[in-house]
Amino acid sequence: MNKIILFVAFLLFLPAGFVHGQGVLSIAPADVEETFRVDISNTALDLQLETMVTNTSADTLLLRWQRVVVSQPQGWLTQVCDNNFCYEPPVFTNYSAEHNINEPVVLLPGASFKLIFHVLPKGEAGVGSYELPFYRIEAPEVEVAKVTFKAVVGNLSNTAALSRPKFTIFPNPTSEYFEVSGVDRVDQVILYNVVGRMVKTFQTFENRRYFVNDLPDGLYLVSFVSFDKGVLRTSRLSKRSYRP
Repeated sequence: MNKIILFVAFLLFLPAGFVHGQGVLSIAPADVEETFRVDISNTALDLQLETMVTNTSADTLLLRWQRVVVSQPQGWLTQVCDNNFCYEPPVFTNYSAEHNINEPVVLLPGASFKLIFHVLPKGEAGVGSYELPFYRIEAPEVEVAKVTFKAVVGNLSNTAALSRPKFTIFPNPTSEYFEVSGVDRVDQVILYNVVGRMVKTFQTFENRRYFVNDLPDGLYLVSFVSFDKGVLRTSRLSKRSYRP
């Protein structure tokens, strides 16, 4: 009886949120759902869903995430980019002794990072549902927060697909270079940082690799320019270090 009383007293004096691991991490939005109307015949499609993860505690957090596939078409692949790496599709967590992965997300009090969830439909329309729970390294079984992702991927009508320039950047994310398909109508590829400053300009030709390994990691805007028609389209490029 005395042991039970002592245990209850111990729980009462724990910091708020310690028992269930809640209140230390904020994810906004926590439920990310997006519908993509795309040319599904393009097998290089890389569709991105994003959320912000914030440390709302007074402690520095060391976090593990786990990618859980709830349901998806058989041919789909997914991958996660946190503030350390963009992990290849076979990697389902950033911290696993079994697979020799030891890359916890380190998040200072009040700090945030953008988490990017990539869906690679590989030529197949459908719906994918996923969960990404977070755990503290020192309490690996206590879930502190969770984000859900849902991607609905449908095909463009033939008219819409034909009326829109088809430029595909791959690989995206990249660590060294990118290539572009459909550049026969493009004269220049111009790279801007997120504040709109031009950082690189490339003349285009088929099968060219555009090297960005000298640029800092981050998000960039890639504009496809025709000397006759101006900017045809602008797409996003993620420059990230990779974890194999």
